[in-house]
Amino acid sequence: FQDANFPHRNEWRWSRFEGLSLRWTPYGMPRLSPELSRSVFFLYGKDPQSGELKGPLGTGVFIGAKHFVPVAENQSQQIWSLYAITAAHVALGGASVIRVPTRDGAMREIEFDPCEWIVDLKWEDIAAVDVSDRIIRRSPENSDHDAISFIPEEQFASEAFFPKYEFGIGEDGFMLELFSEHSGGIQDIVAARFGNVSMLADSRFPIERHDPDLDVTFSSPCHVFDIHSRPGFSGSPVF
Repeated sequence: FQDANFPHRNEWRWSRFEGLSLRWTPYGMPRLSPELSRSVFFLYGKDPQSGELKGPLGTGVFIGAKHFVPVAENQSQQIWSLYAITAAHVALGGASVIRVPTRDGAMREIEFDPCEWIVDLKWEDIAAVDVSDRIIRRSPENSDHDAISFIPEEQFASEAFFPKYEFGIGEDGFMLELFSEHSGGIQDIVAARFGNVSMLADSRFPIERHDPDLDVTFSSPCHVFDIHSRPGFSGSPVF
Protein backbone atom coordinates (compact mmCIF):
# COMPACT_ATOMS: atom_id res chain seq x y z
CA PHE A 1 0.00 0.00 0.00
CA GLN A 2 2.83 2.40 0.80
CA ASP A 3 4.50 1.62 -2.54
CA ALA A 4 1.36 2.56 -4.48
CA ASN A 5 1.37 6.25 -5.39
CA PHE A 6 -2.30 7.19 -4.95
CA PRO A 7 -3.71 10.62 -5.82
CA HIS A 8 -5.27 12.20 -2.70
CA ARG A 9 -8.14 14.58 -1.98
CA ASN A 10 -10.01 15.91 1.06
CA GLU A 11 -13.18 13.92 1.73
CA TRP A 12 -15.75 13.87 4.50
CA ARG A 13 -15.83 10.36 5.96
CA TRP A 14 -18.02 8.78 8.62
CA SER A 15 -16.55 6.38 11.17
CA ARG A 16 -18.23 4.82 14.20
CA PHE A 17 -15.08 5.68 16.16
CA GLU A 18 -14.54 9.30 15.03
CA GLY A 19 -17.92 10.37 13.70
CA LEU A 20 -17.77 12.80 10.77
CA SER A 21 -14.26 13.95 9.91
CA LEU A 22 -12.37 15.47 6.99
CA ARG A 23 -9.67 13.12 5.80
CA TRP A 24 -6.81 13.39 3.29
CA THR A 25 -7.90 10.30 1.40
CA PRO A 26 -6.28 8.20 -1.33
CA TYR A 27 -8.63 7.51 -4.23
CA GLY A 28 -8.77 5.92 -7.67
CA MET A 29 -6.09 3.67 -9.12
CA PRO A 30 -2.53 4.47 -8.06
CA ARG A 31 0.56 4.76 -10.18
CA LEU A 32 2.39 1.58 -9.25
CA SER A 33 5.89 1.59 -7.86
CA PRO A 34 8.53 -0.53 -9.64
CA GLU A 35 9.05 -2.24 -6.26
CA LEU A 36 5.69 -3.96 -6.67
CA SER A 37 6.66 -5.30 -10.11
CA ARG A 38 9.92 -6.66 -8.68
CA SER A 39 7.96 -8.82 -6.25
CA VAL A 40 6.55 -10.80 -9.20
CA PHE A 41 8.38 -13.54 -11.10
CA PHE A 42 7.65 -15.86 -14.03
CA LEU A 43 7.87 -19.65 -14.04
CA TYR A 44 9.37 -21.83 -16.73
CA GLY A 45 9.64 -25.49 -17.58
CA LYS A 46 12.97 -27.03 -18.56
CA ASP A 47 13.64 -29.59 -21.27
CA PRO A 48 15.47 -32.45 -19.49
CA GLN A 49 17.51 -33.31 -22.59
CA SER A 50 18.45 -29.94 -24.09
CA GLY A 51 18.27 -27.91 -20.87
CA GLU A 52 16.35 -25.18 -22.71
CA LEU A 53 13.68 -23.20 -20.85
CA LYS A 54 10.07 -23.55 -21.97
CA GLY A 55 7.65 -20.74 -21.35
CA PRO A 56 7.03 -18.65 -19.40
CA LEU A 57 4.04 -20.69 -18.26
CA GLY A 58 2.85 -18.98 -15.08
CA THR A 59 3.32 -16.22 -12.52
CA GLY A 60 4.33 -16.10 -8.87
CA VAL A 61 5.09 -13.65 -6.07
CA PHE A 62 7.83 -13.39 -3.45
CA ILE A 63 6.57 -13.28 0.13
CA GLY A 64 8.65 -12.25 3.15
CA ALA A 65 8.15 -13.73 6.64
CA LYS A 66 9.81 -11.99 9.58
CA HIS A 67 11.69 -13.98 12.21
CA PHE A 68 13.79 -13.08 15.23
CA VAL A 69 16.88 -15.16 15.96
CA PRO A 70 18.99 -14.97 19.15
CA VAL A 71 22.43 -13.39 18.66
CA ALA A 72 23.44 -12.91 22.32
CA GLU A 73 21.95 -13.17 25.76
CA ASN A 74 18.67 -11.24 25.85
CA GLN A 75 19.31 -10.00 22.31
CA SER A 76 17.81 -11.01 18.99
CA GLN A 77 18.15 -10.00 15.36
CA GLN A 78 15.38 -9.63 12.80
CA ILE A 79 15.78 -11.63 9.60
CA TRP A 80 13.52 -12.24 6.63
CA SER A 81 12.76 -15.63 5.14
CA LEU A 82 11.70 -15.41 1.51
CA TYR A 83 9.21 -17.73 -0.14
CA ALA A 84 8.11 -18.07 -3.74
CA ILE A 85 4.35 -18.60 -4.08
CA THR A 86 2.44 -19.69 -7.16
CA ALA A 87 -0.51 -21.87 -8.17
CA ALA A 88 0.00 -25.57 -7.45
CA HIS A 89 -1.11 -26.57 -10.95
CA VAL A 90 1.70 -24.40 -12.40
CA ALA A 91 4.54 -25.79 -10.25
CA LEU A 92 3.31 -29.40 -10.27
CA GLY A 93 2.66 -29.18 -13.99
CA GLY A 94 6.38 -28.75 -14.67
CA ALA A 95 6.77 -24.96 -14.63
CA SER A 96 8.92 -25.08 -11.51
CA VAL A 97 11.92 -22.95 -12.58
CA ILE A 98 11.94 -19.34 -11.37
CA ARG A 99 13.58 -16.61 -13.45
CA VAL A 100 14.69 -13.41 -11.70
CA PRO A 101 16.35 -10.20 -12.90
CA THR A 102 19.77 -9.08 -11.67
CA ARG A 103 20.95 -5.52 -11.08
CA ASP A 104 23.20 -5.60 -14.13
CA GLY A 105 20.18 -6.04 -16.43
CA ALA A 106 20.53 -9.80 -16.98
CA MET A 107 18.26 -12.68 -15.97
CA ARG A 108 19.12 -15.89 -14.15
CA GLU A 109 17.26 -19.09 -13.29
CA ILE A 110 16.60 -20.57 -9.87
CA GLU A 111 15.93 -24.19 -10.65
CA PHE A 112 13.56 -26.34 -8.59
CA ASP A 113 12.02 -29.70 -9.37
CA PRO A 114 8.21 -29.85 -9.15
CA CYS A 115 8.53 -32.15 -6.11
CA GLU A 116 10.41 -29.43 -4.16
CA TRP A 117 7.35 -27.17 -4.06
CA ILE A 118 5.20 -27.65 -0.96
CA VAL A 119 1.49 -28.10 -1.61
CA ASP A 120 -1.60 -29.12 0.34
CA LEU A 121 -4.24 -29.87 -2.24
CA LYS A 122 -6.82 -30.63 0.44
CA TRP A 123 -6.70 -26.91 1.16
CA GLU A 124 -6.07 -24.87 -1.98
CA ASP A 125 -4.36 -24.56 -5.38
CA ILE A 126 -1.24 -22.96 -3.87
CA ALA A 127 2.41 -24.02 -3.93
CA ALA A 128 5.35 -22.55 -2.00
CA VAL A 129 9.11 -23.02 -1.89
CA ASP A 130 11.73 -21.46 0.39
CA VAL A 131 14.14 -19.32 -1.67
CA SER A 132 15.93 -17.62 1.24
CA ASP A 133 19.25 -19.32 0.45
CA ARG A 134 18.86 -19.08 -3.33
CA ILE A 135 18.49 -15.31 -3.65
CA ILE A 136 21.73 -13.37 -4.22
CA ARG A 137 21.66 -10.55 -1.69
CA ARG A 138 23.21 -7.13 -2.06
CA SER A 139 26.81 -7.13 -0.79
CA PRO A 140 30.21 -5.66 -1.74
CA GLU A 141 31.10 -9.00 -3.37
CA ASN A 142 27.97 -9.15 -5.55
CA SER A 143 27.59 -6.43 -8.18
CA ASP A 144 25.02 -8.58 -10.00
CA HIS A 145 22.76 -9.34 -7.03
CA ASP A 146 19.10 -10.10 -7.68
CA ALA A 147 16.84 -7.12 -8.38
CA ILE A 148 13.78 -8.41 -6.54
CA SER A 149 11.38 -7.17 -3.91
CA PHE A 150 8.83 -9.03 -1.76
CA ILE A 151 5.46 -8.57 -0.07
CA PRO A 152 5.67 -8.76 3.76
CA GLU A 153 3.14 -11.22 5.15
CA GLU A 154 1.72 -8.57 7.50
CA GLN A 155 0.35 -6.79 4.40
CA PHE A 156 -1.98 -9.70 3.64
CA ALA A 157 -5.70 -8.96 3.76
CA SER A 158 -6.40 -10.62 7.10
CA GLU A 159 -9.85 -10.69 8.72
CA ALA A 160 -8.89 -7.61 10.78
CA PHE A 161 -8.08 -5.68 7.59
CA PHE A 162 -11.67 -5.36 6.36
CA PRO A 163 -13.30 -3.51 9.27
CA LYS A 164 -10.15 -1.45 9.92
CA TYR A 165 -10.11 0.01 6.41
CA GLU A 166 -13.90 -0.20 5.85
CA PHE A 167 -13.18 -2.41 2.84
CA GLY A 168 -16.10 -3.70 0.79
CA ILE A 169 -17.65 -4.54 -2.55
CA GLY A 170 -16.57 -2.30 -5.43
CA GLU A 171 -13.04 -1.56 -4.21
CA ASP A 172 -10.43 -1.08 -6.91
CA GLY A 173 -7.66 -3.60 -7.32
CA PHE A 174 -5.18 -5.08 -9.76
CA MET A 175 -3.12 -8.14 -10.63
CA LEU A 176 0.52 -8.20 -11.70
CA GLU A 177 1.34 -11.06 -14.00
CA LEU A 178 2.62 -12.60 -17.18
CA PHE A 179 1.15 -11.46 -20.48
CA SER A 180 2.08 -14.70 -22.22
CA GLU A 181 2.01 -13.39 -25.82
CA HIS A 182 4.46 -10.63 -24.91
CA SER A 183 6.54 -11.81 -21.96
CA GLY A 184 9.67 -9.96 -23.00
CA GLY A 185 11.99 -12.78 -24.15
CA ILE A 186 15.46 -11.95 -22.80
CA GLN A 187 13.79 -9.84 -20.09
CA ASP A 188 10.55 -10.66 -18.27
CA ILE A 189 8.01 -7.85 -18.66
CA VAL A 190 5.36 -7.60 -15.94
CA ALA A 191 1.85 -6.56 -17.01
CA ALA A 192 -1.06 -5.33 -14.89
CA ARG A 193 -4.79 -6.03 -15.10
CA PHE A 194 -7.33 -3.92 -13.22
CA GLY A 195 -10.76 -4.64 -11.76
CA ASN A 196 -13.03 -4.49 -8.72
CA VAL A 197 -14.06 -6.59 -5.75
CA SER A 198 -17.29 -8.39 -6.61
CA MET A 199 -17.88 -10.38 -3.39
CA LEU A 200 -16.11 -10.87 -0.06
CA ALA A 201 -15.48 -14.30 1.41
CA ASP A 202 -17.91 -15.64 3.98
CA SER A 203 -16.80 -18.68 6.00
CA ARG A 204 -20.41 -19.84 6.21
CA PHE A 205 -20.70 -20.09 2.42
CA PRO A 206 -17.64 -21.74 0.84
CA ILE A 207 -17.32 -21.70 -2.93
CA GLU A 208 -16.69 -24.99 -4.72
CA ARG A 209 -14.31 -25.03 -7.69
CA HIS A 210 -12.79 -27.81 -9.73
CA ASP A 211 -9.24 -27.64 -11.08
CA PRO A 212 -9.04 -29.84 -14.21
CA ASP A 213 -5.21 -29.74 -14.31
CA LEU A 214 -4.94 -31.20 -10.79
CA ASP A 215 -8.24 -33.11 -10.95
CA VAL A 216 -9.04 -31.73 -7.50
CA THR A 217 -12.16 -30.00 -6.18
CA PHE A 218 -11.70 -27.24 -3.60
CA SER A 219 -14.39 -25.93 -1.29
CA SER A 220 -13.30 -22.86 0.64
CA PRO A 221 -14.31 -19.26 1.38
CA CYS A 222 -13.19 -17.03 -1.51
CA HIS A 223 -13.04 -13.37 -2.33
CA VAL A 224 -14.41 -12.86 -5.83
CA PHE A 225 -12.62 -10.33 -8.02
CA ASP A 226 -14.13 -9.04 -11.27
CA ILE A 227 -11.12 -8.82 -13.59
CA HIS A 228 -10.06 -10.05 -17.03
CA SER A 229 -7.73 -13.03 -16.96
CA ARG A 230 -5.99 -15.24 -19.50
CA PRO A 231 -3.50 -18.16 -19.63
CA GLY A 232 -0.26 -17.26 -17.86
CA PHE A 233 -1.95 -15.37 -15.00
CA SER A 234 -2.08 -18.46 -12.79
CA GLY A 235 -0.31 -17.70 -9.52
CA SER A 236 -0.63 -13.92 -9.88
CA PRO A 237 -0.96 -11.83 -6.69
CA VAL A 238 -4.07 -9.68 -6.35
CA PHE A 239 -3.68 -6.25 -4.72
